[in-house]
Amino acid sequence: MENINLYEELGKDCVSVVYKGRRMGTLNYVALKCSEKAKRPEVTNHVRLSKDLDHPNIVRFYEWYETRKHLWLVVELCTDKGKRKYDSRYQEINIRKRFQGSPTYMAPEVLQGSEATVKSDLWSLGCVLYYMYTGKPPFSSKTYSELKEMILFQEPPCLTQKVSQATPSQDFKNLQECLLEKNPDERMMMPELLKHSFWALKERN
Repeated sequence: MENINLYEELGKDCVSVVYKGRRMGTLNYVALKCSEKAKRPEVTNHVRLSKDLDHPNIVRFYEWYETRKHLWLVVELCTDKGKRKYDSRYQEINIRKRFQGSPTYMAPEVLQGSEATVKSDLWSLGCVLYYMYTGKPPFSSKTYSELKEMILFQEPPCLTQKVSQATPSQDFKNLQECLLEKNPDERMMMPELLKHSFWALKERN
């Protein structure tokens, strides 16, 4: 952190605060995401998912630091000018903010301190599919502690769509139940996911 100047706060959520920064001796501006050390599982999961990604529409991860009380992620700074110029990029950034590094989509075992695995990624997939169908995540709260309790002990609301009167198929409901199984030992595995009958629905219609 000694080689980065810290500037104003850009935003925050229930997990972290984001600041604007600049590498000393350069004009290279970055964004710094600051989290308490208690959020280490979330931070390490973010690093794991982001470190090898290199795409113009994805916020680039540079490095991370650990100080006495906090964990710091150094990532690409997306300017307002860039957002206005690339409308599709701006939309993807908003989508990414909802899904990346956020506890809303973290599996129960990760929130309890376990390392992220393929099984926890499948839980996150279940959350994404739920969001795509209903327009909201399966669990949502303004506070981290309440959100954690909901993920650990509550079942997600029934799949409903506000705009249409459509009802989910039994295949889709079963897929959701298998992905959002709180016990990772009983959660659907990748081979089961790929062979699930939901993916064949289009062929039967």
